[in-house]
Amino acid sequence: LPANHLTNFTGNSRRIIEGILYQAPQVFPAKTRYYVLAKKIIEREQEIPVSGKLLLTVKNPPQRLGYGDVVRFCCRLRLPGNFNNPGSFNYQRYLAFQDIYVIASLDAKHPMVKVGERPGSRLMYRTERIRQRIKDFFAARLASPAAEIATALITGEQSGIPQDMRDQFSVAGVSHVLAISGLNIGIIALISLAVAQALCRCSTRLMLMTNTSKLAAVLTLFPVAVYCLIAGAGIAVLRATVMVIAYLFSIIIDRQDDLWNTLALAAFLICLVSPSSLFDCSFQLSFVSVAAILYLNPRLSFRLFKKSAAFPGTRKRWYHSLLNQSMTVLTVTLAATIGTAPLVALYFNRCSPWGIPANLILVPLTGFLVVPLGLITSVLCFISSPLAVITAEITEVLIVMTNAAVGFFSALPYADCRIATTRGVRRCHADRHRR
Repeated sequence: LPANHLTNFTGNSRRIIEGILYQAPQVFPAKTRYYVLAKKIIEREQEIPVSGKLLLTVKNPPQRLGYGDVVRFCCRLRLPGNFNNPGSFNYQRYLAFQDIYVIASLDAKHPMVKVGERPGSRLMYRTERIRQRIKDFFAARLASPAAEIATALITGEQSGIPQDMRDQFSVAGVSHVLAISGLNIGIIALISLAVAQALCRCSTRLMLMTNTSKLAAVLTLFPVAVYCLIAGAGIAVLRATVMVIAYLFSIIIDRQDDLWNTLALAAFLICLVSPSSLFDCSFQLSFVSVAAILYLNPRLSFRLFKKSAAFPGTRKRWYHSLLNQSMTVLTVTLAATIGTAPLVALYFNRCSPWGIPANLILVPLTGFLVVPLGLITSVLCFISSPLAVITAEITEVLIVMTNAAVGFFSALPYADCRIATTRGVRRCHADRHRR
């Protein structure tokens, strides 16, 4: 770290710091976390240039601040610490992967003051203003907790969801629904690709002149990129976007059937830009789930439905196709659940036996209904408020249905099975042996 880094100014002394909010803050019911890029420390009427990122926690901030705001505050800088319990969450490493090595906190007695605006990126600045307007619309038009869940599904801001609701989603095995990940980005890409293909096929001349599948893949890049920005362009969102773009690129170059190389290309690009992603549990869960689907789905489909998937000797009707699609959804969910179960047990010490039926209901409900309607509402709130109110009310009804389903599955017997990992036990025995 450089000599003027914030780590060299930690201690018991209070210091006046000025910096820029380099990303959107995380708003919780009783506190807000601000991500500050420090620029200078003011001491005895002298300005000392400094560098480094700071995670600042403020209890009940009196004013709203956002990306690009220049702020000034007085606090004690300290280094982040761990509880050092065997197998516990490594908070220091989690912050270090974000280049954050210093933390601080403020209360009502020591407010933070906005002294100007200096957005680093005009695109990010305007995107944050759009995201804030969408969040304000959901908060004003939807009741709690529907407003917080809609905000999480569209903008990626999960901090407002009540803790009891989070626990219900975790117990039911569908906590991934609340996080914008490959599932959400993939569904948006799937819907956009289908719509683009349908529009391209409306023109006979266009079908004769070009490959409509490749053209549709190119057109799908735009809505995927827009949704990435609206979702906050966080690390998990960018990772999912790279995975989807890699697949769309494989369609453009006629390699869409080479799925294993496409998956490897996405992993390589992500690790090339952010090597620390390799140690992130969300990165591991994303790629393990996709790999499990690629490997297990065809095998499960053959073993479980080799007799019922086909209808020999009978004329295929409309419900035969629906039944085949339902079987595909079942095998995909089963494959992803089997593939990620060891990692879920390792990182979260939890196993949800009812996760498969819960995912079969909640993934289509949220992915193909709530998220598209929420995006339509987000667009309409800038164009026509009356129409946005109508779609918002429909979205609220669907979210209420989602919460009811989550409550049902989380209340079933043995819904929350705790699993103990052995790495902490082994570490305890090793420490005892050394002593």
